[in-house]
Amino acid sequence: IGKWASAESLPIWMNLSGGGVSSGVGNGLGTIIAGYTTAQGFSYEFAFQIEASVLFLLSLPLLVTSEDMLIYRDDAAPPVKIKSPVKRVVRLS
Repeated sequence: IGKWASAESLPIWMNLSGGGVSSGVGNGLGTIIAGYTTAQGFSYEFAFQIEASVLFLLSLPLLVTSEDMLIYRDDAAPPVKIKSPVKRVVRLS
């Protein structure tokens, strides 16, 4: 996404792919799976095993993805160091 999205649309795409939507869908599906399996008489452990298996299967394509596909942006400027504000100590006598 970082290589192919324009600078204007990059924040939207990063939010949709890595943050808001995927975590919301994952949270919703996890709740549904846990609720359904426990209603059928299974333990919470079974729901966690299902969810862990799905996460493991989703991580396999990431392991075989080339490094070029994982680069965020080629044209990005180097990070800028931000100086921390000066801390002043006030002593009360």
